Amino acid sequence: MVPIRTLNGEARVINYEKEGNWTYLEPTINSNKNINSKLTLNAEGVFTGNLFIRKTGYYAQKQRKKLASLSKDSYLDEVESKHVDLEVEDYKVVSKDLIEKPITEVFKVKIFMNEDLGNTARINPFIFERINVNPFKLKERNYPVDFAHPFKSTFSLSLTIPKEYKVSKLPKNKAIALPNKGGTFIIKSEQKDNTINLYVSFSINRKTYTSEEYFALKEYFKQIIIAENSFILLEKNKV
Repeated sequence: MVPIRTLNGEARVINYEKEGNWTYLEPTINSNKNINSKLTLNAEGVFTGNLFIRKTGYYAQKQRKKLASLSKDSYLDEVESKHVDLEVEDYKVVSKDLIEKPITEVFKVKIFMNEDLGNTARINPFIFERINVNPFKLKERNYPVDFAHPFKSTFSLSLTIPKEYKVSKLPKNKAIALPNKGGTFIIKSEQKDNTINLYVSFSINRKTYTSEEYFALKEYFKQIIIAENSFILLEKNKV
């Protein structure tokens, strides 16, 4: 994999034994990030469970560089400072040095709501990798948008709630697409007994987008932020 900064079009292949040629620089490995979490919520407002993060392509390359530059304790301190209500109880990493394979991190976590559930509770299930800020703020754009490479991330959550509570509202199922197959965003949620399952998929399918496509990108991210600001509402069962 060449550095991201070199993904700028064509490159000349220099061969001293025969004639050189031009080649197009593009990733040979897809950059995907898959986050899978299985959590249990208790009446005291504490989530406990496991978090699995699997990365390939440039996501994996970036993560390996970070882990190589930090001690385990420093890295976990950084994770907990990014998610202030999260406490990592155990951690391991798989295939850290096997660069031909995806890198996978496994966390045993505890997440605090800082309050008991009470009679009603509102929970934002987008605990990890939530998009909070629209990167596109300009009123007009005269140059193409360059993401360097396509990428995709998925997030799945299996959340078991206390049996004394029922779900009164779930995030709405939603699908958003960029024109010309430029990307998709999907939310699916369902309830089975006292378990809530949530699936989110987000993709940017092209390296570059024209200035004319800028407004579609801006609206795309706006709608994602709105969708990820939805909540699960719980109500305590009446005795």
